[in-house]
Amino acid sequence: MFHWLKAPAAVVREIVHAGFHISVTPEGCYRDRDRELIHQVPLTSLLLETDAPWSYGGPFAGRPSEPAMVVHVAKAVAEVKGLSLSQVAQVTTHNLSQLIDDE
Repeated sequence: MFHWLKAPAAVVREIVHAGFHISVTPEGCYRDRDRELIHQVPLTSLLLETDAPWSYGGPFAGRPSEPAMVVHVAKAVAEVKGLSLSQVAQVTTHNLSQLIDDE
């Protein structure tokens, strides 16, 4: 699992091709580079996180992150990928289950 990945597209492709998961933080809600990462990575390779209690900028400035913010990340993924929130929740929950089962 790659946490808070900031890598060139070619590296992202290799990571996905190798079968790893990539997590998306609340920066995916407002930062172009993170929204591009969401766009590049297949939903079946994405995980959602908040990296709590990290403090973010954008619409979250001035408050620490908390686990409940994961819904904002899921909404950003749904928006970027043109999917429903339900689809994103279902697939990313399955992704996490696979990751846990593999340990």
